[in-house]
Amino acid sequence: MLGFLDGVRVQRQIESINRDIQQIKEVQQGLLTLQKDTNTLSQNIARDVTQETREDIWKGKKQQGYKDMYESLDKTLSSFKGDIGQQVYYMDYWISYLEGERSKLMVSLHEIKEALKKQESNK
Repeated sequence: MLGFLDGVRVQRQIESINRDIQQIKEVQQGLLTLQKDTNTLSQNIARDVTQETREDIWKGKKQQGYKDMYESLDKTLSSFKGDIGQQVYYMDYWISYLEGERSKLMVSLHEIKEALKKQESNK
């Protein structure tokens, strides 16, 4: 037979899931901000490379070395942005899973409340 303490435990689990979901969303937001900042940095570097390699001092090997360095950094930043996107996707999946578990717990909590009402009315 389900009792009041069972309802309290289920309610605490629901609250814990709600906190977890909120924390995951906060981390996601931070990652998305980092992804945006990384994109801005990449664009700024590309603009700098375009402007700087026009200068006479960057002709020939220096110019090519500078472009190679940028391309390497750009690949690193692109990979980083992709990794962030993948982590955000996985977090969305985890949030969906937690929301499903929370829904199940809410059904259980409702059933416990109904059982307690019946017990109370039978007294």
